Formats: sequence, structure tokens, C-alpha cells
Amino acid sequence: MFWETTGPVLWARRLLRFPGELPSATNQISNTACSFSVPTNTTTTLCVPSTPFRHPGRPQPTVNTRASLLRSSFEEQVDETPILPARRVKPAPVTAEVAKMAAGLPERWDWRNVNGVNYVSPVRNQAACGSCYSFATMGMLEARIRIRTNNTQTPVLSPQQVVSCSQYSQGCDGGFPYLIGKYIQDFGIVDESCYPYIGSDSRCDVKPGCLRYYTSDYHYVGGFYGACNEAAMMAELVRDGPMGVAFEVYPDFMHYTEGIYHHTGLTDEFNPFELTNHAVLLVGYGKCHKTGQKYWIVKNSWGTGWGESGFFRIRRGSDECSIESIALAAMPVPQL
Repeated sequence: MFWETTGPVLWARRLLRFPGELPSATNQISNTACSFSVPTNTTTTLCVPSTPFRHPGRPQPTVNTRASLLRSSFEEQVDETPILPARRVKPAPVTAEVAKMAAGLPERWDWRNVNGVNYVSPVRNQAACGSCYSFATMGMLEARIRIRTNNTQTPVLSPQQVVSCSQYSQGCDGGFPYLIGKYIQDFGIVDESCYPYIGSDSRCDVKPGCLRYYTSDYHYVGGFYGACNEAAMMAELVRDGPMGVAFEVYPDFMHYTEGIYHHTGLTDEFNPFELTNHAVLLVGYGKCHKTGQKYWIVKNSWGTGWGESGFFRIRRGSDECSIESIALAAMPVPQL
């Protein structure tokens, strides 16, 4: 579950809980020679939550009464043996089929510019609602419809419908992009003009007669949960289009402005914990011509004023911040 605890508005609500976060992030970056930038003249400190929702392997705070009761009932039926955090020493092995596909891929790919054509829908802002999972999935479906119709269909789909209507998600408290694929397959999704985004939980109220889009398939990249890796993600991206990915947001990421992001606290070749708290849209990959550093190109949902006009780049091939641990895709059905 991507329990949303990220975003400038959500984190700013905890203002002054951790003063001085920006200078700390800036010092870490300069000390480790990271190739990304943060502003040095920011007057407002955006702070990290004191008790973030994370998974797996960490206790999660109560997000609603129903979840609390279910958790209490379950805990009464099991022993109290501590559950150790899940560890992932290295990514899932690359199958021969995926390796063959990856070997023939271009060195760089960006769905914002394929022979001069952009297939990625505009950057949006989730505001104070933990709806990253919905925005990432809508962005994936919007892009894949554009690709399949050569931009003759360019819908902007409704994240609010998922927030307000999906019984498979937790509204502004988070959700699984994988289950949005199921929800849209079962019920369809309308466009933004039919169900505008309000950024809060509300009663489900889809206008009758609105055109709905559906998915014919939804799946974990790699074939099953835990099978994700760099090669599988690259193959899926070039073959079928942008996909939803999850990663762990750390305080220094909040101040990212440009460059290839690398969390300054991570030094291992592979990250030992697969914690994720934010869902975003993977749209491309590349390599820095100066350093040779590989990177992913990712669309965020924090507005165009953040990062590289709403996008960011992050290290590729080392599971940076768990970004190569969970990738999800769905196949939309364009309108006839």
C-alpha cells in the first residue's frame, strides 16, 4: 500500500517539527558530491513526517477505524514473534527472454520526445490529498492511450473518481496502482471534465452518461510481485509505454530542483530495505554524457513548479530508493 506521506503540502503541515531540514540536505549533498541540486535561498522549510507510513516490515499508524479493528483482530490470532523487515540484497534475476529484449533497446528513451512527438499528458498537482497512486495510474493510461492512437485520443482521466469511488483503495490515505487497474477493468474511468479533482475524500458521484475508459489487462512488471528489475522495466517502457513505479521519498528529495537524484544516506550498491511511500510515472531513461551515470526519467504529481518542470531524474540500475522494486502496468482500451 502506498500510504501517502509525501508532497510539499502534506509535509509542510508538519512545519517546524524538524527545523533546518534544507541546510542539512544541502550539506549532505555537498559532502557526497551528488549530481543533483537543491535551492539554497529557500525561506520555507518543508519537513518530514515524524511517523511515516511505510511498508513492509514497520508498524503503521492507524489510518481509519476499520483498518485498526481488522489489524487488532488479526494480531489476536497470531503469536508475537517479531517480523523482520524484508531484505533485498540484489534485484530479481533477469530472464533470458527479458535479457534478449533489453539487449536490443536504444541507449536512451523518452516518451515526451519520440521523433519530436510527445505522448505524455501534462503534469498535475495532487495537493494535500494522498492520491499519488491515482495520479500515477491515470498518467500511465493517458500516455498509453496516446501511444496506441498516435495522439488522436488525448484524454485527461479523473484521479478523483478513484479517490471517491474505488472500494479497492483508501482515498486520500493511499492505495495500490495495481488495484486501480482492476477497478478500471471492472467499472471504467471517466475523464477529468466529468469528475473534476477536488483533492479530498468525498461521496462517490459520477455523472450519468459520461464516457468511460477500461483496461484489458493489469500486471506487475516482470510477471509477478518481486520479479521487477531494470531490464524488465526498460523493456516494458519501450514496448508498451510509461508505467507506474513506487519509491521511498527522503527529506532531501523534497528540495530537488534538477539533475540525477541520489539519496545521500544510501551507500550500498543495492538498498537493503524495500520501503516505498510514493507512486510516480516512469516515462523514460538515459545516461549522463559527462559521467556515464544511468538514470530514469520520472513524472511526479507535485505541479510544474517542482523539480525539472514537474519531472525528475533518478539513478538507474541500483534500485535507488527502491524505485526498481515495484513497477506496475495496465493496458487501456482506446475508444472506437
